[in-house]
Amino acid sequence: MELLLDSDVLCKLAAADLLADTIKIFGLTMPDCRRLPALPHMLRRGSLRRYLGDALSDRLLPVVQAIAPVAEASVAWLDKLAHEPEIDPGEAQLFAVAAERRSWIVTGDKRSLTALAEIPDYVAATAGRIVIPECVLFALCGQLGVAEMHKRIQPVKAIDNVVKICFSENPGDPPAALLSYANDAETSLSPLKLWKPE
Repeated sequence: MELLLDSDVLCKLAAADLLADTIKIFGLTMPDCRRLPALPHMLRRGSLRRYLGDALSDRLLPVVQAIAPVAEASVAWLDKLAHEPEIDPGEAQLFAVAAERRSWIVTGDKRSLTALAEIPDYVAATAGRIVIPECVLFALCGQLGVAEMHKRIQPVKAIDNVVKICFSENPGDPPAALLSYANDAETSLSPLKLWKPE
């Protein structure tokens, strides 16, 4: 089994030093993870580097390079996504591999997930294995404790609005806030079946 990580989520989990803890949730290790091939290049130059800043990009680069790139997906699965403008080529690669290999995929891109929900073959092939960041963070709150999560998540607050809201000092209940976001996502992304923490 593999854990496929979209670039945005991978960078944010690594920035918060939560990547190893996330992988453990699924009973996997770092060699079981996959990322998009272009991510190291994106951290060296371009819009992602400008978005994250030089210091964070440089810190994330060795972490990302230690993760193997995702395999090529079959044409059969990629063809089912060919006419979906809301799913970019990188997302298509991750979705196709997830469907073909029955892997978990961690992604926060609700726009592409909404498009994926319109494709019955993908709904069936990914059932219970699409993981949104809100569910990961909820599970980590249970494992690490809210106080520890508040400490670790600080670097991500400036680049993620959901994290900023859920881990604000007011209302001060990150698990409840994350669960609310996760429940809303589950409703809006139906008929996709999202992974839920125990």
